[in-house]
Amino acid sequence: MKLAILVIALVVVGIPVLSKLRSQDAAQKPAETPTGKAAAANAPPGVDASAAPLLNATNLANTAWNIPIKGMPVTFNLLPGGTLKAVAPVLGELQGTWSVDGATLTVSAVYQGKPQTMTAKIAGNNILVDGKPVQRVQ
Repeated sequence: MKLAILVIALVVVGIPVLSKLRSQDAAQKPAETPTGKAAAANAPPGVDASAAPLLNATNLANTAWNIPIKGMPVTFNLLPGGTLKAVAPVLGELQGTWSVDGATLTVSAVYQGKPQTMTAKIAGNNILVDGKPVQRVQ
């Protein structure tokens, strides 16, 4: 009898707790960035996410792009020599670096003493973050 009560208590209490833990774990997993056909399917009309990159370290120098980070607009100024100046209304100005490897743009900066790195996909003349094109402002 005691065993039956214990089993019932474990089922009644345990299942909701396990379900909650599982949903929290799923919410904490980083979203995967789509690639290949999946990225092409998620791209907005007029943007071919599978297009060969036309942007490189030479023609990206002296350009600026507005990239939203956690809902906040950040302007990334890609300066010659791989130098980055990121400007955000709330954060001010951050210095960092940028580089291109094939179809991947990588930007890095230190924020509050912690290194931060972000990668984006280059497709044609577009830079895509999470499968969406970002606005070129210069």
